[in-house]
Amino acid sequence: MKAGTMKFDETDLDLFRHVAEAGSITHGAARANMALTAASARIRTMEARLGVQLFDRKRHGVALSPAGRSMLAHARQLLAQADRLREEIGLFQDGTRGHVRLFANTNSYSSYLPSALAPFLLSYPSIDIRIAERPSEAIIALVADGTADIGIVAAETDLADLAAQAVATDRYVVICADGHRLARSRRLDFAAVLDHDFVAGPSHGLFAAKAQRLGKIIRIRVRMRDDSQVCRLVAAGVGIGIVPLSVAAPVQQALGLHLAELRDAWALRRMFACVRDRAALSRPAQALYSHLIAGSAAALPVPGITRSVSRASPAE
Repeated sequence: MKAGTMKFDETDLDLFRHVAEAGSITHGAARANMALTAASARIRTMEARLGVQLFDRKRHGVALSPAGRSMLAHARQLLAQADRLREEIGLFQDGTRGHVRLFANTNSYSSYLPSALAPFLLSYPSIDIRIAERPSEAIIALVADGTADIGIVAAETDLADLAAQAVATDRYVVICADGHRLARSRRLDFAAVLDHDFVAGPSHGLFAAKAQRLGKIIRIRVRMRDDSQVCRLVAAGVGIGIVPLSVAAPVQQALGLHLAELRDAWALRRMFACVRDRAALSRPAQALYSHLIAGSAAALPVPGITRSVSRASPAE
């Protein structure tokens, strides 16, 4: 069938994207808020109009055919353009409005973004932010293919061809209960803490990889979903932990935690905001990106550990 006779609406493209990303017509239909029979019929109609098979049907789902992979790239672009069109039209109604898709790595998600986004959301009540947490490497691909408008990633991530700007700096610190024997030290090497029991948090994969390079395995008593939970269990004496300073410092005195800086170079964590093409961003996404960059001057200095350590050894 000739390309000129193809007719797809936004609902078709949105359904196709959901099915492709879910690997299942059933789950894709649910994400698109559509009945399974209606979704199956739409997919079959799309394939008939194109004259190609978009999906390879498998026993436990579907997989994109080569034609389907090409279709997905174009569908994402068209849907993004439709979003931008709605946002541009909204400018003529009552100011900048719309939504921004923001993907962030674990560290920035838990420590940097809450304080960075609050003033923006208050200043732009008509802009909503849809946030998802992903590893830095995955975020780069999601920004590159248009799934995410803006990504927040760690400095050591390969940014490929994306435009990026440093927006914040944080530091990993060792935390322990005030009565723990490590509480004598203000600064520690990562290798020196690996013989202790750990309360693991969301960044444990990074620490496990660093330990493996040293020929060590971290002993985990329990693994928690977020760093604030790690702080509470460490304060109770369950084990030691490694968390961002921005998470530990606000609760240090209330919980009775001791903080020691990690001397290792990788413990200093710079965060970057990245986009595929700043000029091509929607107005809401441009507003958020500009806000993050404008706040970077205040965010970049690394906060210090201000609490005195009465039991600190002279060497530290």
